[in-house]
Amino acid sequence: MKGNVLLIQEDLIVRRIIERMFLVNEYNCTSLSSLEQIKPEDISHHYKFVISDLVFRGVSPMEYVIHLQEVLKYEKIIIVSILGQEKMKRNVSRLTEVNAYYKFPVDLEDIEAQI
Repeated sequence: MKGNVLLIQEDLIVRRIIERMFLVNEYNCTSLSSLEQIKPEDISHHYKFVISDLVFRGVSPMEYVIHLQEVLKYEKIIIVSILGQEKMKRNVSRLTEVNAYYKFPVDLEDIEAQI
């Protein structure tokens, strides 16, 4: 395996497609529909990639990114979201170094080029 990947995506179809891409590329992929599903043993991992949406019920995108930073250890973060506005990209980038930010619909070849 090339490393650990954490995928957090509420949309089941999108989550399964992205998960499959990482598995085919020989990554160990943990796939969740929300950060609340993460287990203590998942928190202790160091992730090569965290791939996440920004839209989750009950939390603002900015609060969510801050929470990701506080809870997880990772090398790169890739955002795949319906929130594609430039203002949102800038605000998220101020909080953390985002290695890539893709708006739905996304071309999987673009994500695959990052890994």
